[in-house]
Amino acid sequence: MRFSNKASRYLSKLKRNKYFVVGREELVDYFKMNIIPEFEKIIEFQIDFSGLALTIENKKSLKLAFFI
Repeated sequence: MRFSNKASRYLSKLKRNKYFVVGREELVDYFKMNIIPEFEKIIEFQIDFSGLALTIENKKSLKLAFFI
């Protein structure tokens, strides 16, 4: 996934929780096991953002984490 320079700088500063990061093969296996179609955009999103703690305007109390 391509990001703007501003987005890339923001993402590079975020911490990633290693317990919520999954690889492509692990994700595809999960989809197959649960009879979920393999949507490439969902896989890309998960790989790009899994485990990231996204904050809003540097307010640490406002966080959002993505994982499947």
